[in-house]
Amino acid sequence: MPKKFVFILEIIAIILASFYYILIEVIPDYKKNIGSSDKFINLENYENMLEFEIPNKINFAVIINKNKSIYQIIFLDENASCLYNKNIENNDLESSLEMIIKILIENNYLDNSSIFKIIRYNDLYYQEFISSLNKILIKFNINNSIEIKKDLKEKAKELSISSEDDREILKYIDYYSKELTRTFKKQEKILEKKLDKTTSQEYINNVYKKIEKYINDNKIENLNKNNSDLIITLIPADNNGKYYPSNNSWYYVENKKVYAYIEIVENNQKYSYCFNGAIDFNKEGECK
Repeated sequence: MPKKFVFILEIIAIILASFYYILIEVIPDYKKNIGSSDKFINLENYENMLEFEIPNKINFAVIINKNKSIYQIIFLDENASCLYNKNIENNDLESSLEMIIKILIENNYLDNSSIFKIIRYNDLYYQEFISSLNKILIKFNINNSIEIKKDLKEKAKELSISSEDDREILKYIDYYSKELTRTFKKQEKILEKKLDKTTSQEYINNVYKKIEKYINDNKIENLNKNNSDLIITLIPADNNGKYYPSNNSWYYVENKKVYAYIEIVENNQKYSYCFNGAIDFNKEGECK
């Protein structure tokens, strides 16, 4: 066989081996590090943008796709970091909206006295969106929403984007959002505390206090362990939203008192506390 032909075959083999390595090793590893909120906007899939604004508290938007679901969150201020990489995207519309509203309530950005603005940028799937949202708001006794209509060029001016083309504006809005998420990630690295016996108790207490506040704010006297009013596994234990109670965690309310078992797990290390009706009545480990 001619040497030139052998050389060509060797080059092809190296290229194929490199491609195989990238496909099998690099891409899956890269995907593991991409959160639900890290993807770039897909303009071909875009149908509508709907913005949420609670003045002086939080501002973000959601992108609706052809499947009538939220496939992307646009972060418009730093407080919106509470929604970052929480797997809100690509669920059915009602499930995604319920997750959003619960997270806003848990982080004290939304309550029944909030002025809650909904801004739409066109009419596509708006009725389906607002119908699903209203169901969730009614569930949480929130009825102060205000509906506003704008176009993308108005939003571009607000963000100092110099373009008149809607597709370009959407790309620049996405870049604006991605720049904010870079800030979130930097802050996470700076503020992140190592999970140990001391910090785990602090985080678990945070969860208990949030449950207690929700119960008091909503004047709840009794609630069973399997309730879906405030899902314990969706309550952030730390400010960065890195730690959440495990699926083994639970709580119930009896005579306005919160009884709970709260567990946080990292690298197969379990930290847990049992609460017997008050934050001061707690003990390390499981409830017996």
